[in-house]
Amino acid sequence: MEELEIERDEVELLHCNVLALPLALRERFHTVVLNPPFGTKNNAGVDLAFLQIASKMATNAVYSMHKSSTREHVVRKAQEWGEVQVLAQMKFEILNQFKFHKKERVFVDVDLVRIKIK
Repeated sequence: MEELEIERDEVELLHCNVLALPLALRERFHTVVLNPPFGTKNNAGVDLAFLQIASKMATNAVYSMHKSSTREHVVRKAQEWGEVQVLAQMKFEILNQFKFHKKERVFVDVDLVRIKIK
């Protein structure tokens, strides 16, 4: 936080299973930033489930990363929760961390998406 010049009491970090968040966290945060699983392989659609939960937690905006190849689908779905803007497209490095990863590292095209909550 110090590197970003943000006071610790201005930020709440939450590390939990977001798919099981209690209703008490709805509209609790001004801005939500997330890097959801991409929703491929055996967990198709999980990225949008994370995004929907984040949109319920935020009162202002959600920032999230998604595979660029799913842009149209993500934007179409996210428009249900607010005004969507693709802020940037970039290369995201994924290191070999799971059994299903075949290569030491891969670079995936991702979009940084902003949803202005309705």
